[in-house]
Amino acid sequence: MLLILEIWLTVKAWNKGWKALALLPAGLALGVGFMVGAAIGSSGGSVEGLWVLGLLIDLGAITVLGFMCAKAPQCVADTTPTVVPAVEESVQTASFPGAAGIPSPRVSAGRV
Repeated sequence: MLLILEIWLTVKAWNKGWKALALLPAGLALGVGFMVGAAIGSSGGSVEGLWVLGLLIDLGAITVLGFMCAKAPQCVADTTPTVVPAVEESVQTASFPGAAGIPSPRVSAGRV
């Protein structure tokens, strides 16, 4: 059940603007859980008692993902594109010389 919640929060955080960083909490929780289980299992310890540690790791990932869903990153806060009128006007009125003997469109427009 917690995995479904983590996936849902990851998708919400991705759509909020966190993109690939939204994958880190679930990925780190999975990696840490795997390494702890492998270390205890290979040393001969019992892995049955690790559910409490796994629950704490999952709750930590869910907390971080919840924060990411609640708040957009700083770089996404203002995404409105700005157009500089002076630059746009200068590009439209610029005359480019012809290449390889082909006259520029501005010159050929008067000779039609």
